[in-house]
Amino acid sequence: MGSAQGQKVHQWLRFGVFDVDLSNGELFRSGLRIPIQQQPFEILRLLLAAPGELVTRELLRQALWPSDTFVDFDASLNAAIKRLRRALHDSPANPRFIATVPRRGYRFIAPVAARSAANAAAAKPAARRMWPVLTVAAAMALLLLAYLFRPAYREPKVTEMVNLTQPASIPGERQIVTDGASVYFIEETGGRLTLARVPVGGGRISPVPLPWDAARVDLLDISPDGALLLVHVREGGHLPLWSVPLQGGSPRRMGNIEARDAAWSRDGKKLAYTFASAVYLAGGNGSARRLLAHTPGLPYDPRWSPDGRFVRVTLLDPDSRVSELEDVDVANGRLRPVLAPLPAAALPGSWSGDWTPDGRYFVFAPQASAGGLWVRRERGAFWRRRSEEPVRLTTGPVSLLRPIVSRDGRHLFAIGYFQRGELLRYDLKAKRLEPFWGGASLEQVTFSRDGRWAACVSYPGGELWRLDLRGGSRLQLGAQGERHLRPQWSPRGDRLAFTIARREGPWRIAVVARDGGPISEVTPPEVDASDPVWAPDGQRLAFTYRDWHGSDPPRVAILDLNRRRIEFLPAAEGMDSLQWSPDGRFLLARSPGRGIAVFSFRRRLWRIVYARSVNDPRWSPDGRYIYFNTFLQAQSGIFRLRFLPAVAEALAPSAGGPVAEEVASLRRFPAAGLLGPWSGFAPDGSPLVLRDVGHRAIYRLDWSAPR
Repeated sequence: MGSAQGQKVHQWLRFGVFDVDLSNGELFRSGLRIPIQQQPFEILRLLLAAPGELVTRELLRQALWPSDTFVDFDASLNAAIKRLRRALHDSPANPRFIATVPRRGYRFIAPVAARSAANAAAAKPAARRMWPVLTVAAAMALLLLAYLFRPAYREPKVTEMVNLTQPASIPGERQIVTDGASVYFIEETGGRLTLARVPVGGGRISPVPLPWDAARVDLLDISPDGALLLVHVREGGHLPLWSVPLQGGSPRRMGNIEARDAAWSRDGKKLAYTFASAVYLAGGNGSARRLLAHTPGLPYDPRWSPDGRFVRVTLLDPDSRVSELEDVDVANGRLRPVLAPLPAAALPGSWSGDWTPDGRYFVFAPQASAGGLWVRRERGAFWRRRSEEPVRLTTGPVSLLRPIVSRDGRHLFAIGYFQRGELLRYDLKAKRLEPFWGGASLEQVTFSRDGRWAACVSYPGGELWRLDLRGGSRLQLGAQGERHLRPQWSPRGDRLAFTIARREGPWRIAVVARDGGPISEVTPPEVDASDPVWAPDGQRLAFTYRDWHGSDPPRVAILDLNRRRIEFLPAAEGMDSLQWSPDGRFLLARSPGRGIAVFSFRRRLWRIVYARSVNDPRWSPDGRYIYFNTFLQAQSGIFRLRFLPAVAEALAPSAGGPVAEEVASLRRFPAAGLLGPWSGFAPDGSPLVLRDVGHRAIYRLDWSAPR
């Protein structure tokens, strides 16, 4: 490939802090092996074979995808290049290694060094000089053993949890901040949003005046002296940054900065902020701003380390919705992974968190942890053993979000959310919502074809239940303590397929008989799988597939249950929310842009049939319509789209674009669901929705954190 042009092939190459083992197809960074898939590695091999020269897209196509391979070449190549850049922590906007030549190809721009035979020979005397060092190391074996078996640190514990506000209307996951005496937050009162504060010891909630409508304001940080709030104010499509005095005075614009999130350093002399796919630095007053680093994803929630050496951010991949925690070095802008990424099938969200003042701990709350707080010890004494793996601080019915640490490090503050839903049916004739099944806290309700059986999932616990609609009995299926998602009846109604959403490890697809019994996990252990749907023949399952050990975006796979053989659909990266059409001709999915896509099995192609963002797309029982909801959007409600097979198969153009018909107008509806706003259908075709009837409050957690 590429190197077979009379050039000598070296087995090891080096660029920057990376080493490449060409013979074994491995990539190393500072001596540590970096996971990388075959296609991105082959692209890297071709680029390294001709450093500084243009490697055309056509050459890459010929090398990676032979002419008889059916693939969406542009999408596949772009995805492979993106994965390669992610492995190298490279950015297309500010490349260090791979530069894009628009519409033509790519060029490797960093110096590349080869390990020649002469270099290997020169290394041998150096190896001989290492023997004295090894001898000394052997003499220190006892000290090493003593070091390895040194006592471990005790884990931090929460000793008390105090509700500071009782049930309060706190919208969404907005940030909270503290000056040491009070906690500041956004509260909804009388249908309006206001900035409020509550004493850290509890007491009366008091409003804090703002010159803007608080609905447009997001709290970001508070200055080290507690005198200024840092906010951004939504103005059209812009996010200008402001500082707001708490003791009177006029707000001040922070230079010309626009920021998604921002935070002051511990001394207040610097500001870190994020916007688009980059992290920036500025002076404490917003002056002298500069780019710190381009990031391979969208950065959120910057948090300064107490020593000011780096900024910790959440990086979110907008395509796969995978988020991970990374540190950005303030001196050189280099990124360093902190914790492994959340699985793609996990609930999207950031790792919002905060440091203790002494820098010993980082407390955070990944949304996919079902609301628990976690803590990671960042440093400690060499004579005590510490683990870099985080430990869970809290469990229980109250989910905790957006944790911050008090100024003295003795307390944690967080938004506590007691989750409960109310199952409602929308009466299409009366145009009103009414309780369904007594308003139970259930969702993802699905009915067998004969209408006798129902399956559902409890909210927020995720227990799987089967209901006999004629006899009135119910049966819990699935393992106790595990979360189960998206149950689907087989065509004959004798089995259920569902997702086992484990909090650690890959998600699995399982099948269980209607009346219970053994649970059969049908997907391989190394596959992260979700969204199972039955084919009309009852012998196959379509599902969302992701390699647990890789970084590829999710794909759509079809599993033959008899042969245990997996087939992949072409050009299906990032698809989710799968639904097989009643006649078996089409597969419905939500596209990476969150619109609606339909796959034609006859034509072997995908077609976008609706380009706007939706939730829970699903077929009507006769396959004539596609229903979906738009909760959390301006035009909130339930809609349906007329499905035209000829358009989906690209046999006929759509006249003027598809138009969705509103079925139920539910403005400002507080939707809930384990996977986002859920909607379904009762046997008579009327919509089912889950209303959020939980409550939020500000909690203070007293904790013991060993030094």
